[in-house]
Amino acid sequence: MNLEQATLAECFDAVVNQRRSVRGFLKQPVAREQIEHIFSLAARAPSNCNTQPWATHVVGGEKLERLRDILPVNTLRGRMTLD
Repeated sequence: MNLEQATLAECFDAVVNQRRSVRGFLKQPVAREQIEHIFSLAARAPSNCNTQPWATHVVGGEKLERLRDILPVNTLRGRMTLD
């Protein structure tokens, strides 16, 4: 392993070790440019056999409020499961 590879490996280790999953959401909206940037990076993530099975949807405003009301009810009624 050369110095450049070691540096890349250390950077990768740091990124993986700093990863976390946060469920404490704020009401403050995220800028559209930031969302687009995040999705452009996420699109480069590997998937099994390059199947890329995901679909993304961005909602806000009234639609978001309706989802906040509907999702817990549908989950409790067994109509859907949250991942």
